Amino acid sequence: MQHHYEQWNRNPPPTDPSRRAFIPALSTGLLIALVLAALSFSVFQTAEHQGRRAETDLRPTGALLNVVADPAQETAVLRHEDAVRGAAWNADESRILSWSDDATVRVWDAVSGEERLTLWHDSFVQGAAWNDDETRILSWSWDDTVRVWDAASGAEILTLPHGGTVWGAVWNADESRILSWSDDATARVWDAASGQERFVLRHDSIVYGAAWNAAASLILSWSDDGAARVWDAASGQERFALRHESYIYGAAWNADESRILSWSRDGSARVWDAASGATLLTLQHEISANGAAWNADESLILCWSGDGTARGWDAASGK
Repeated sequence: MQHHYEQWNRNPPPTDPSRRAFIPALSTGLLIALVLAALSFSVFQTAEHQGRRAETDLRPTGALLNVVADPAQETAVLRHEDAVRGAAWNADESRILSWSDDATVRVWDAVSGEERLTLWHDSFVQGAAWNDDETRILSWSWDDTVRVWDAASGAEILTLPHGGTVWGAVWNADESRILSWSDDATARVWDAASGQERFVLRHDSIVYGAAWNAAASLILSWSDDGAARVWDAASGQERFALRHESYIYGAAWNADESRILSWSRDGSARVWDAASGATLLTLQHEISANGAAWNADESLILCWSGDGTARGWDAASGK
């Protein structure tokens, strides 16, 4: 390689005529650019010396000027000690609730950013929520517990134990009971005043979610065991199981609770009769069905998948 370099310097290759014409043009262009740059610098220095800004064509205009003149304002930094998993305003937006991998739930003044309360778990906090009148806070954690807190003082009111990470919890409509679900293959119903466990609703693997129906007379739960199950909320008895071929990501009643829609890693979304548990429709993707929903009048179902598609289906025919 060194030999080639020396040969190049002793015997440079002949220059193409077009390149010979280009070199003087380039030199002239470079010289003009340097002169213009020097003049611009001189104008700027003179303006600064005279205590005023130079009026030049370099001022930002249009959208860029708007960004510079009216930047987004950061109103507050609400700081945890580890990743923040979620946050929410209260109803009148005067407070903010946040939860974190630092094992805390925190309540903040939404105007000043001042920390009002710190509520401690023993591991990552998966989620938190106010009750309707915002006097209580419900939180659930990787420490295998659901906890209820006084939203004014921060005092811990209840601790509801599971045997594994708790993935979610929710009050029923009148807030007399709490439904929670966990890695321990159960959903559980608790008395919201005393913390007494009312029922254990057992699956065969991790329970990913659960929900009350509108009257809180039924509970729908879904699991890694490939089943969504409907339970009597008064007795805790299983009504029926709706089975997929792999774990179920989610399930939901329709508005009048006559049908249930579920979606699964098996690539299908399915519609079920909510009274009998009979399969009404199977809507098949190539691989996992990651989510599904009815439209407003429930004439269509939209489903989205790991196969790279979202698909719309007729909710009556499945076509």
